[in-house]
Amino acid sequence: MKPYKTPILLFLIGILITLVGVALKIMHVDGANLVLILGMLTEALAIISLIWVILKKK
Repeated sequence: MKPYKTPILLFLIGILITLVGVALKIMHVDGANLVLILGMLTEALAIISLIWVILKKK
């Protein structure tokens, strides 16, 4: 479980940022697109790091 801790934490943070971006988008706040992009990039980084951990383990 230890090597998977960082990717899971990154993914949860990305989901949280994305949800905040969605809420801001619904309220038509300026800058909501930037928050959404930041959340999606964080989730992509989490997936890449998870793939890295899986391939490194083999």
